[in-house]
Amino acid sequence: MKKLLSILSLTSIATTVVISPANADYPAFANTTFHGSKGTYTINYSAGTYRGCLYSGGCITLGRKYLVPCDGSKEPDACEVISWKKGQYIYSAHDENVYVSKNG
Repeated sequence: MKKLLSILSLTSIATTVVISPANADYPAFANTTFHGSKGTYTINYSAGTYRGCLYSGGCITLGRKYLVPCDGSKEPDACEVISWKKGQYIYSAHDENVYVSKNG
């Protein structure tokens, strides 16, 4: 039983080490709301969630399941943008801007 607990503890520590650097380049603040011309968009950087609500009605909430992992080895600026993908849409936040695109 002690061996199983040791393995689980090591797995937990390894998971933390692997996940933490992916969020290291995102802003230090956890929850930010942007107000755009079409709606409000809330990004929780530490939770990895996105919520967009249009002024005309309707909201979408995306969790970590839809988070696009950044790969700084391919593009140096890739980790400065946090993005989610659902279907044909990509939702991205960078600095004080939110972008929603369909089919790229």
